[in-house]
Amino acid sequence: MTENGSREHDSTRVDDRVEAVRAHPPLDSRGRRTAPWFAVATLAYAAVLSSALAVAIPEAALVGDPEWGLDYRVYARAGRELWTPALYAPRPELPFLYPPIAGMLFAALRFIPEALGHAVLNIATVAATVTTAHHVLAWYDFGTRAQRHALAFAAAGLFSLTTPWRTELALGQINSLLLAAIVIAATRTGDRARDGVLLGAATSIKLAAGIVVPGFLLARRWRTAAGAVLTFLVTVAVGVLVLGGTAVRYWFEVLPRMSNGPVRTEVFSQNLAAALSRLGLAPPLGWGLLAVLTVIGLSIAVRRRDHFKAVLVLGMAGLLAQPVTWTHHWVWLGPAALVLLIGVVRCAHPYRWACCLVLLLGTILFPVGYALPGHSLSGSGLDLGRALPASGYALLGLALLVLIPLCPTGRRPQDAST
Repeated sequence: MTENGSREHDSTRVDDRVEAVRAHPPLDSRGRRTAPWFAVATLAYAAVLSSALAVAIPEAALVGDPEWGLDYRVYARAGRELWTPALYAPRPELPFLYPPIAGMLFAALRFIPEALGHAVLNIATVAATVTTAHHVLAWYDFGTRAQRHALAFAAAGLFSLTTPWRTELALGQINSLLLAAIVIAATRTGDRARDGVLLGAATSIKLAAGIVVPGFLLARRWRTAAGAVLTFLVTVAVGVLVLGGTAVRYWFEVLPRMSNGPVRTEVFSQNLAAALSRLGLAPPLGWGLLAVLTVIGLSIAVRRRDHFKAVLVLGMAGLLAQPVTWTHHWVWLGPAALVLLIGVVRCAHPYRWACCLVLLLGTILFPVGYALPGHSLSGSGLDLGRALPASGYALLGLALLVLIPLCPTGRRPQDAST
């Protein structure tokens, strides 16, 4: 073998060893102790931060912030009405529109005082936000282990001050919990059916979560996708077996009615239909643009072999397309912000990505109620100067469908499927 050939052979072997380490990172001497301590620290941090925000959010009384505990009371009411026809009865305000299995999970809330239950849910929300941030940073092998821990805490603290998380905490919502389940499933290595259980469970509670399943198919994670579908079907069957006609009524009466409702134009309605209505644009133009941008974004993510970005694209496309999307549903912008941050740090010319990150953070930090005349919460009849900021989330989401896949996060440290 020549000297050049020997060098090439040695280089190939080094590359193979590097890829093996990336695919199966070894535990260091403290690896087994780090995860439990990080979990304890996450819960402690979540308890302190959520308690502080439980005082600060009502005291701040920002225009348009929702009544404290509004959605939590809907969950608790569903737990009390689970065995009655009133569960899915039409209501002029705040009907229960979740699948039957969600109502069964909420049944435990009937035994817990509202203040305690809401507090525990908010602790779980902050902890889920830390978990989501940590998994995104680990997926891109960003920084050291200690740096990822610190940045995950800092990101969760910042996000908790923004409109999506602030309104989620005020309402007592569960979007961050479901997002964490999706991100954990998306950042797992390998292709195992059990990894799809989290995704299937999230979909069984909020159907919109199922929009990301094609992302796993694009990554050729067939078993994970099958596990998600099977888990969802099992929860549907359990709901029908336990609740009988009530569950059947949801799937064949309540769900179709939800899909055919009128366009909500309130300022906190941030889907594509609401934005088109405010801006006076023709719906076919908007829906065509959404389809084109989604296909472009998915194509870029698949070509770069980063299926996590494909999942992000599908998640945001789902928010834009679904019949009702409120600002508190846009917790998907948290992982998007972290992807942009990684791009800023790793790109040789970071200015354009820094501008994108500033725009994203500015959008979610700005209370949208202040964009309207007299701080009205109605989003109809606006001039263009006010319709644009009133539709900020939807417009930002459209741009991110392509910007996130293009963001130069560097080579992924691991690929489960290719």
